[in-house]
Amino acid sequence: MISGMTDFETDILVAGAGLNGLAVALLLAEVGATVSVVDPLPENQLADPDRDWRTTAIAQGSMRILDRLGVWQKDWLGGSITEIRIINKNSPLYLHYPGHWLNEGALGCVVPNAALWRSKFERASASPRINLVLGTAIDAANINGSAVHAKLGDGGVVRARLLVGADGRASPTRKRAGIAERKSDYGQISIVTTAAHEFSHRGSAHERFLPSGPFAILPLPDANDDAAPWAHRSSVVWTEATSNARRMLELERKDFDHELASRFGDQFGEVSSVGPIGSFPLALVAAEKMIDQRLALVGDAARTIHPIAGQGFNLGLRDSAELAIRIGERLELGLDPGSPDLLGAYQSARLMDVAGLVAATDSLNRLFSNSLPGLTLIRSLGLAAVDKAPPIKRLFMKHAMGLAGQAAGLAGSDPV
Repeated sequence: MISGMTDFETDILVAGAGLNGLAVALLLAEVGATVSVVDPLPENQLADPDRDWRTTAIAQGSMRILDRLGVWQKDWLGGSITEIRIINKNSPLYLHYPGHWLNEGALGCVVPNAALWRSKFERASASPRINLVLGTAIDAANINGSAVHAKLGDGGVVRARLLVGADGRASPTRKRAGIAERKSDYGQISIVTTAAHEFSHRGSAHERFLPSGPFAILPLPDANDDAAPWAHRSSVVWTEATSNARRMLELERKDFDHELASRFGDQFGEVSSVGPIGSFPLALVAAEKMIDQRLALVGDAARTIHPIAGQGFNLGLRDSAELAIRIGERLELGLDPGSPDLLGAYQSARLMDVAGLVAATDSLNRLFSNSLPGLTLIRSLGLAAVDKAPPIKRLFMKHAMGLAGQAAGLAGSDPV
């Protein structure tokens, strides 16, 4: 429910009502916690599709979690990923992930952020266990014995047993707690837009590694509008060196489309951009720890990774699921959901998944985003070698889908 009350008690206080904040609130409510979500933006700004018109690649494991929460919408399956092709530049050698191999449904799905947020928001608003306090910020959070006392910008006070920071890469919650961060600037900017193309993508996603950075083409549902002569759509996440990206962003639309087409390839026929063209600088930002006294961080508040594998949201959702499972177990026994041992166990459980994906995305970007002599052929041969090794390829596919190791347990067993 949306509440104007700002003096109350709750089990868990969540900072941030974005994609990660609403996800952790829904998961916590599912295990029996009372949850209050605070965000400085009012509903009309949070819901404005122009505020975040980007898309999110949702792995099969994350689709299952969202479906369990009642968030998943069947019409999003128009953006299903049925196969992935990974190519080094324009090499004839590539790595191909066919979705039918694993009999797990789609490899993933690409969903507009605004639609994903709206579905979560409606579900959270209808939950009797979730209190949404919008249009005010957490100005201070003090620990007093067994509780967090959070002072809000409107003068209200919230008492909770645990504070969850889900307030993004610049997380005020993390900074207020004095948790240090490690930051590495990639010297790259990600350009994001939607491409209209002549032929259907048929669920095919492409990731082409270019010297300036990866160029990803992700399937979207067809659009029946007059924005382009073709209805077929794909989301483009285009990484460029900072100086070159700035030049691209200053181009007239027709010149931008020429550059887009030269990287896009002709596999879907003619192509042009439609709608907004956005950008954001890329850096690896990792908090030195995910916990503090009566505090847990999830999603981008804990770390921001390179979009090279499209795994940022999925990693954050697994944070939230792990935290919720542990809190649910404590609440069932009438125990403290913000105790040091619970938080320590949460951080330890997330260590392998987080460290592995941070290292993998960072290493892949550094390995492929260059034109060093000799490496081009080696990279192409490496992709082809993995493609010819079915056991290794199946393992990589399971990880990409969020269906391996700890992630499989959090996702459950029923494909969407």
